[in-house]
Amino acid sequence: MTLAANPDPYGLGAIPPIPTWIPDEVDVEHPLRLVTPKSRARTHSIHDNQPILARADRDDVWINTADAAARGIADGQRVRVFNSRGATTMPARVTDRIAPGVVSIKEGAWFTPDAAGIDTHGCVNVLTADRTSPAGAAPFNSCFVDVAPAE
Repeated sequence: MTLAANPDPYGLGAIPPIPTWIPDEVDVEHPLRLVTPKSRARTHSIHDNQPILARADRDDVWINTADAAARGIADGQRVRVFNSRGATTMPARVTDRIAPGVVSIKEGAWFTPDAAGIDTHGCVNVLTADRTSPAGAAPFNSCFVDVAPAE
């Protein structure tokens, strides 16, 4: 009843009083959906500086074989993951274990810029929007990117 009377209680956008699908923004210039699961080597960003733990779960971007082939990307090749917010570079993991149109980078990697300010460690924070959802939660688990061979 409260949402029906005031559908925008936080000033962040209307929330339907009955839960419903709200379409996400689509970025036609960056067609791959990025998901950011947890790493087995760290707790969020804690322990990202521990080489022994890093061996348990390497940082790479998972990309489907069809998406990789369309972009000329080979397994293990260093790639640039980017959108209008920023970019990061890291090795590609070309696999059929991820759906076409989706790429995956584990969350929590520390921002490690090169001399030009481009992240070199897979920090997804440079790619995600810094905004709050209408329900007050942070929608940092998905956004749109593209992937290209690193120069």
